Formats: sequence, C-alpha cells, structure tokens
Amino acid sequence: MNLTLRKSKLHSLKLCIVKHETLLMDALKADLGKSQFESYLAEIGFVIEDIDYSLKNIDSWAQTKKVSTPITLFPAKSYVIPEPKGKVLIIAPWNYPFQLSLAPLVGAIVAGNSVSLK
Repeated sequence: MNLTLRKSKLHSLKLCIVKHETLLMDALKADLGKSQFESYLAEIGFVIEDIDYSLKNIDSWAQTKKVSTPITLFPAKSYVIPEPKGKVLIIAPWNYPFQLSLAPLVGAIVAGNSVSLK
C-alpha cells in the first residue's frame, strides 16, 4: 500500500470518528457507564491524537535508512527498508473497546498492512 493511500485511509478514519463522536460517547455510556469526559479522554481523543501523530511522521517512518555495515562485508552498503508484514489480527478487550481496537488499527494502516478487527 503506497503512502498516499495510507494517509487517505487515516484521514477518512479521523473524519468518521469526529463525525460520530457523540454517538460513540453515547454507546460507551450505555455499555460501560463511561462519562463523556472519560470517553473522550481515554478513548476517542487518544485515537485522534494517534492518527494526527502518525500523519505527521509517516513520511519519515517509511523512508529507507542507511545503517552501518560490518567491516567484514566491505565494500557493501546496508539499508533498512520498511515493508508491510502482511495481515494483522486485532482483538480488543472489553474495558477500553474503542481505543484498544482503533489504536492498533492506526499503527497497522501506517505500516501498510491489511487488518482483521474483532
């Protein structure tokens, strides 16, 4: 998955979260008894900040980086090339369902992986 598509997916996810923020808070109140303040602070706001941080840094994370090469391999050059691992399974626990399902989702999208979310 190229960087443009990853950024687009992150922007779409953020837009969806912001658009349905009130519904998310109502659901967390009904299911877990969380106040609006706790819902935003510990769940929704955390994921939004994670998306913003990822969007800010994704370009530098995806760049090829030159690393040192052992002298025994002279005159070779060594690089670290970030590549997606493939498929990711995310299973969220019950206590922070929104944050603990979508925060790993953000990381998986940034890394370029496909995700199964339960």
